[in-house]
Amino acid sequence: HVNPKEVLKSLRVNKVTTGYPSIDGVLGGGLGAGELGIIVGSPGRGKSVVLQDMAASAVMVPNSYVIVYTLEMSEKRYAERLFRRFTGMNKEEVKAAPVEVRKQLQKLMTDTNSRLFIHEFPAKSVTIEEIHANIRSIKTKGYPVTAVYVDYADLIKPSSKRNDKRDELGDIFVQLRSVAQIEKVPIWTPTQGNRGSYKKVVVDMDDVAEDWSKGMTCDAMLTISQTADEKHDRKLRLFVAKNRNDRDKVQFEFMIDYDRMKLFDLGIEA
Repeated sequence: HVNPKEVLKSLRVNKVTTGYPSIDGVLGGGLGAGELGIIVGSPGRGKSVVLQDMAASAVMVPNSYVIVYTLEMSEKRYAERLFRRFTGMNKEEVKAAPVEVRKQLQKLMTDTNSRLFIHEFPAKSVTIEEIHANIRSIKTKGYPVTAVYVDYADLIKPSSKRNDKRDELGDIFVQLRSVAQIEKVPIWTPTQGNRGSYKKVVVDMDDVAEDWSKGMTCDAMLTISQTADEKHDRKLRLFVAKNRNDRDKVQFEFMIDYDRMKLFDLGIEA
């Protein structure tokens, strides 16, 4: 027996904004609790910048508790990049004005009552189970985690050895989505595009490196597309390659400020 009231209630999933109105409009407000989102791009296309920008937007929502796991750079380096995003300063300005940076960060914490946790793990040193245990640990300390960002899942240690690396990566993404479901939080992670994606005008689902099953596992997939001219002009496009719950195959134009770790949604459908 299907209860219509219960079905409709289940559709009201809490969403966490990406910080980009165009993308949120397609995703129905952002990524939902229990869902896995993937950001695909070639090396140097700004996957980490997009992830950091999205995490910063999530923290700026009142009463949010956001976790970032970094497997590629140190906690201090990651924090410095986020400081630039929060303050609107470039690297030199942040370095020259530590008192002003602390003042702005304290005001942000006071105004939003939000918290950001950054945890560093060396590449291939931590398993999904250990990340899950860390999320639970933060929750038991009284912080109701609202979103998780993993930079990035390709560098997580496989829980079990498989004959093929692709199978190991596939397992990691399935397990990461399971964590999202169990903890009822959205999880975003970047992943590498394949060699062919570097020169493609529009990067799509079949341009994911190593294991195409990543695209089958995720609930939403954003790809970063950028020509040489666009990179020179500090422009890029975000393409909604997959959206399990609504429309996809639509892309939008952005400006990117690499100095301040921020994207600007131009609201233009490309």
